[in-house]
Amino acid sequence: MTEAELRAWAEATGVGVTEDGWARLDRLLGLWRQYGRAMNLVGSTDPDALREHVQEGLQCVACVERVRPVDAACCWVDVGSGGGLPGLVVAAVRACLVVLVEPRARRAAFLDLGIASIGVGSGRVIRARWGDSTWNEVAAAGVEPRDETEFYILSSRAVFGAETWLEEASRATLTRGIVLCHVELGSERVGEKKPSTVVRGPRWGVMGFLVGSEG
Repeated sequence: MTEAELRAWAEATGVGVTEDGWARLDRLLGLWRQYGRAMNLVGSTDPDALREHVQEGLQCVACVERVRPVDAACCWVDVGSGGGLPGLVVAAVRACLVVLVEPRARRAAFLDLGIASIGVGSGRVIRARWGDSTWNEVAAAGVEPRDETEFYILSSRAVFGAETWLEEASRATLTRGIVLCHVELGSERVGEKKPSTVVRGPRWGVMGFLVGSEG
């Protein structure tokens, strides 16, 4: 995917990215090219392949923004962020709090570098795994409660299957928010649940399920 194709897709999908946002995304591509192979972050470091990862991150933003803007009143929690997908893409284009949850030390260090280099809003990296042990003892203290937060977004691209992730994330003690699930193209539901919003891309669909008081 070329830069022109990515920009055209973003415009057609309705996800707005400023010129500063595109510049930040370009810096993110540079970080992936520099560290991707040595740290096993994103597979291919070919620029066209990396833009497909950016597209997938923007697809997640578009899915949420069918419900409400991703702004400073939002907290986006990306579980198992790995190389920063979609968390670092979100951090580059939206001024929300981005919390990247990653248990592996080297990848967590890369995420810290990414937040410092390209983050437009506030951000932090928590070394933890989703689940009762480290989530409740370590991660939850860094995420909730936040009185100024109006809306939470929970994403996890590759740690769980969609049905397991939706069940796990729906149990989080967050008052209002949306859980994002990556699904195969053509999918209409996750388990028996129908999404509140969906954005289909070239390879995946991203579904959003409202949870908490708006669910």
